Amino acid sequence: MAIINLPGIKPSVDDLLASIPIGISPIGTPVYDDLTFDAHGWINKDETAIFKWDQLKLQSVAISVAQSSNSVKKATAGRDGTIKTHIAKGDYIISVNAVLSELVKVYPADQLAILKKITEAKVSVPITCKFLNTFFDIKNVVIDNITTAQKQGSIETVNVSMSLSSDNDFNPNDFEIVLK
Repeated sequence: MAIINLPGIKPSVDDLLASIPIGISPIGTPVYDDLTFDAHGWINKDETAIFKWDQLKLQSVAISVAQSSNSVKKATAGRDGTIKTHIAKGDYIISVNAVLSELVKVYPADQLAILKKITEAKVSVPITCKFLNTFFDIKNVVIDNITTAQKQGSIETVNVSMSLSSDNDFNPNDFEIVLK
């Protein structure tokens, strides 16, 4: 993130700190934020199996976020278009492009094994990411699609593309019941 100097405006300490990388990724790129799938687990509904995984930190990551609205659309005779009644905001759809990589020239098998466990989860996955947590209040996600690809000529990196949906904790006390 570049700091733009405007006449008469001085950047804040937060602006200056945001322009400093928090580290260097295994592939040598500066890291300003990362996406961490937190260690978690779940028990199946008949309590016969326990599934758990370790933390997976993606440091070489690019994230984009989109959101739609859930609305009812009604066509009316003699009117172009539809009448829309807004009901609620839809889930955030998060696109993630990342690189799994080790510091030494070995295949990132441990990271892939953890990622496989996470993708098999039948529950939402808790995440830590300053961008998603702070700006969009996204703390849990569901993995909708995932693609992994080996990088030609490289044993130590695997490209990963994911489509995630936000999943907020459900608390029935957050809703107001309206009786008519």
